[in-house]
Amino acid sequence: IAESVNTFFYIIGGGYEGRQGLGAENIKAILEIFGWGAKTGIDLFGEGQGVLPTINDQWRLGDTYHFAIGQGPFSVTPLQVAGAFGAIANGGALFQPQMVRQVVDAQKNVIQEFPYRIIQNNLADPENVDIVREGMRQTVTAGSATGFLDGLPVAAAAKTGTAQTGRKTQDARDYLYSWVVTFAPFDHPDFLFVAVVEDVVEGNAAALPVARDVMQWYFNTTSR
Repeated sequence: IAESVNTFFYIIGGGYEGRQGLGAENIKAILEIFGWGAKTGIDLFGEGQGVLPTINDQWRLGDTYHFAIGQGPFSVTPLQVAGAFGAIANGGALFQPQMVRQVVDAQKNVIQEFPYRIIQNNLADPENVDIVREGMRQTVTAGSATGFLDGLPVAAAAKTGTAQTGRKTQDARDYLYSWVVTFAPFDHPDFLFVAVVEDVVEGNAAALPVARDVMQWYFNTTSR
C-alpha cells in the first residue's frame, strides 16, 4: 500500500505460487460494498456511476490481475473514491455524500437542515481497516507520498495511483491520470481530499503537489 506495488495487488487479487487470490467475483463484490459501480445519489445533476467489469466465461486469470490494480473495463469517479476512503478513514462507515447541510434565510435563521446519513456501517473487519489505514499512513512517512504530504501541520495518510490512458507522447512516454486520496489528522480524521490531474506525462508529479497545497491551506486556516 505504502509504495503502491502492483505485484502485491496481483497476488492479493489473482493469487500466485500457492497463494490463493480473492478472485474477480470477490473483488467486484467488495467494491460494490464500498459503493463503486453505482451512483452515490449526491444532490447534484450529472453524476457518473463508473464501470465495473462483467465477469463471464470469457474472463481469464490475466483479467483478474489487471482488475486487481484497477485496469481493464473499470472506472471510478473521484466522489466514489472519496466515499470509499472516507469509510477507511472513519473505521468502516459509508456516508451518503451531500452538498447542502442547511438552508438559511437572510438573517441566518435555519429554515431546513439536511442531517448526514450513513448508508452502511461496519463495511469491513476493524482489524483489516486498521491495516489499510496504517499502510496509508506509511505512504506519507516512507512511501510514494513522502516529500509531499509528510510536511503538513498534521499527520496525514494517503494512497497514490495512476490511470493509463493508452496515449503516448512523441518520445513514447505515457499520458496518465495522476491520483491521490488523503485524509487527516490520522488519529481523528475530519478532512478527506481527492485530487485527479489528467493527461500527465509519465514521470511527472502532479496530484501530490495539489493535495499538499490544499491540505496545507486547510489545516493552516483551521488552526488559526
